[in-house]
Amino acid sequence: MCGMTKAEEFLTKLQEREPELFSGPLQKSNLTDGDLQEIEKALGYAVPQQYREFLQSFCLSDLTVYIAFCGDKFACSFEETFSREQNQYVQRDWDNDSGVLVGMEWHNLGGQNAAEWISRLKDFDREGNHAFLKAGYIFLGEFYGYLALYDLVEGCVVDIHHEAIYDVLYELGIDDWDDMNPEALRTGMGTWGDTLCREFNDFLRLVCLGECYDEDELVFTEVEKA
Repeated sequence: MCGMTKAEEFLTKLQEREPELFSGPLQKSNLTDGDLQEIEKALGYAVPQQYREFLQSFCLSDLTVYIAFCGDKFACSFEETFSREQNQYVQRDWDNDSGVLVGMEWHNLGGQNAAEWISRLKDFDREGNHAFLKAGYIFLGEFYGYLALYDLVEGCVVDIHHEAIYDVLYELGIDDWDDMNPEALRTGMGTWGDTLCREFNDFLRLVCLGECYDEDELVFTEVEKA
């Protein structure tokens, strides 16, 4: 895959692994450098290089992907794991399971230009979306009650349980998302959120390649691919 960016490489491998997720061949993104400048202006934040490469890789719709975890957080608390053989969630075999497989609703905007991308981003129907955008977070997906967000400031991907986002409001004494200021939200995320992936390409590797991910050490393991 000489000449490909990491984003293009990972997405190409995802289509090879899960062709049923796609209606046809991968279509090149139409977003130009000028579009990215408009996106940065609308966001109020610079777009890190790895995310720029992703936005300019291929056009993607929303996808359901399956991600494999091992460690002491998700893998030790989720009672069920997804079975590809049965195409449904089943009870964990705690004596033999070393990890857990869960579905993620991966949210992609897929705009043909900056205006369309920005419109879809702002119209995304998730409570608190505008507050998170102002604080530099972009929703990426949801899995087993956890939200995955890309932190434009730090360049990492973070997770937070959907119920904990209301704890942020409560702890900060704020009644409405519209009253949340960016600094307060980032402070709350530092308390209630966790780092899921140190960089965006690790997130792409997680959702595209099916490798087991050690959520404690934030590294991929040698466990058989999901």
